[in-house]
Amino acid sequence: MSLFDKKISRRQFITGSVAATSGIVALGGSWPWLPKMFYRPGIYNYPMLSEGQAAEDVRYSVCRQCRSDCGIEARVVNGVLVKLDGNPYHPNTTEPQLDYATPLDKARMMPIAHSLCARGQAGRQSVYDRYRIYYPLKRSGPRGSNQWKAISWEQLIGEVTNGGTLFKDVPGEESRQVEGFRDLWKDGQGPNIPVDSQHPDMGPITNQFVSFWGRAEPGQSDFIERFATAFGSVNAIPHVSICEVSHHVATRTSLNGKINMMKPDFKHSEYVIFFGLNIYQANFPMQTVGRKVAAAASGEGSNPPLKYVVVDSRTPQGVQRALRHVKVKPGYDGAIVMGMIRHIVEQHRYNTTYLSIPNPDAAHQAGELNFTNATWLVVDDPRHPLYRQFLTAEAAGLPTTKKAAPSSPPAVVIDAKTGKPGLAEQVDAASLWPSGDLSVQPVQVNGIPCRTGFQKLYEEARAHTIVEYAELAGIREDAIVTLAEEFTSHGRRAAAEFYRGAVKHTNGAYTGRGIMTLNFLIGCVDWAGGYIVGGQPANNMGTYPSAPYNLTKWPTPKYTVPAGVTISREGTFYENTSLYRDAVAAGKNPFPTPRPWLPFSFGVWQELFGGAWNQYPYPVKILFMHEANPLFSAPPGMSGYPDEELPLFRLIKDLKKVPLFIVSDILISETSSYADYIVPDTNYPEIWGTLPGFPTVPTSVMGVRHPVIEPLTAKTPRGAPMCMENFLIDVAQKLSLPGFGKNAF
Repeated sequence: MSLFDKKISRRQFITGSVAATSGIVALGGSWPWLPKMFYRPGIYNYPMLSEGQAAEDVRYSVCRQCRSDCGIEARVVNGVLVKLDGNPYHPNTTEPQLDYATPLDKARMMPIAHSLCARGQAGRQSVYDRYRIYYPLKRSGPRGSNQWKAISWEQLIGEVTNGGTLFKDVPGEESRQVEGFRDLWKDGQGPNIPVDSQHPDMGPITNQFVSFWGRAEPGQSDFIERFATAFGSVNAIPHVSICEVSHHVATRTSLNGKINMMKPDFKHSEYVIFFGLNIYQANFPMQTVGRKVAAAASGEGSNPPLKYVVVDSRTPQGVQRALRHVKVKPGYDGAIVMGMIRHIVEQHRYNTTYLSIPNPDAAHQAGELNFTNATWLVVDDPRHPLYRQFLTAEAAGLPTTKKAAPSSPPAVVIDAKTGKPGLAEQVDAASLWPSGDLSVQPVQVNGIPCRTGFQKLYEEARAHTIVEYAELAGIREDAIVTLAEEFTSHGRRAAAEFYRGAVKHTNGAYTGRGIMTLNFLIGCVDWAGGYIVGGQPANNMGTYPSAPYNLTKWPTPKYTVPAGVTISREGTFYENTSLYRDAVAAGKNPFPTPRPWLPFSFGVWQELFGGAWNQYPYPVKILFMHEANPLFSAPPGMSGYPDEELPLFRLIKDLKKVPLFIVSDILISETSSYADYIVPDTNYPEIWGTLPGFPTVPTSVMGVRHPVIEPLTAKTPRGAPMCMENFLIDVAQKLSLPGFGKNAF
């Protein structure tokens, strides 16, 4: 009988498989060379020791195999990491977690499940990777040639600090002068020298030091920012844009400008819509979200079982237990959302009482946790200087009070009791429809046509019919209606949740704001079963009055040049810069700009690279990358495809646009292979860190990462492990930067 015989039965296949397996086991005893078919001498093998040995030590820390930052239980034998499991004290991995007063020797014997995902358990692979870097490396050939030589720590610090003809032994670079940190710092005068004398608001020459990172978490990222600030650079840029910046911008701009993330209160929720979010496979924290959704959906606890709907263009694992899967056309989640909003408004399925409250004091008196600006008046006259902005008390001709605060500015509403204009901060309940139910006609205030924020929302929603929204999204009309009615049938025990799938598009931030608005319509923010901010983390920077060290402040001289604009032009309005004003004054069209300006965004990697390429708004002199790999993970690198004609390849090979490229990492990656210097870095089981929790856990959480094994990197001359932090410390001390050494605080 042939293996390719199509008539082979399942019974015959299983019988043959069992016989074959038995034969292999038997042969193992008689053929001692057989195991070497699977493990070959000379190939690196990870330290393999038996768990449960007498010398085993159990230590607790926090994982970093992904950004979930779950607690870990590390088993160590004679300094070797043997196994990783979940931390029974951490709510990400254990529910309910152990009381913190539980002794460590009892914690390791607790029978409660404290889980860690497969990726977390594979952390040993990262620690003992055979390609780890233990000593500083300097390229000995052209960039990207993968020609390296190990150098001493002293040589590394000296060369990057002082600059010079650092690559005189490399053909073509014999006379190339490389500016080091000292050339930009200029004995402390660098922050006083504008990088562009015609446009000093671009900042000082020290902004030409640009740092960015991939996986640097609180503690490490704070440290990089501290060095950059002390050096006089605004360029300390995280990787947010290639991750989820549209989600964060949507959340921030929908709230108070500070909160980046909210989560459903799964334990008490009755209904959740997931827009482009992979429960059971990803999100924050992956295993915690999966566990909570599974428990709620199975009816654990006193609440009805959670019902949830997955809106996704693909079929993720979460569909298995979903009430239904709405398969949306990629990038058109917003059409579903606006269709839902239209139906909710027209059918009066929104929380009128909550939305009518115009200020925090009135909210508290009514037993509400927060308020909205749904009733605030927006100027609707294109000729008015406040067009599309909130009407102010001054423009309305109303007297202001000294009470006005950032949380309740002197906006104007129509008092629901009197029908007259009043200050939002003085009215208990305001009108959503000052011109009549479902009317979007403006109301006149001091001769200015205005509409409420709620009228503006409805005006946008009714721009298309529900049929048109359904066609755009590629679904049936009744799917939108059903979602809207189900979502509004559970009071405040419902939530609309979203992540990358729904918003990583050019319209993503607006789609995200629409999804946030769904939660506002039912008033579920921070209510049990609704959409919650969760417990806030501890203040790890010491900014509270009794803290022994305020890590955000240190003795710094006053500089004469503004801090300036980031190389990625994020967080700045172009119209507020001298570049714009000078172009207008010269009678030139200020648009288009060489690169876009992104006033609401942050952590914009791709524009860091674009700015460096165009040298706009200034050239880069020193590029410092920490544990990142944009050639593999971000456009325009195209997932590491070795095509050096792609933009990012061309940038990091260009010695004029990136004169000095320093990387800190645990190994050589697609991107760091183009570096001038590689600083060996420590891995997460070897370091300290302070990791805040996510709103998935509704209570305050702060995980403390601490070393469970000794760092594997070599030691510096002062006996410290070679790593990113010690690299920046030693450079800072060479330059006598403020905030480091004897004058650190």
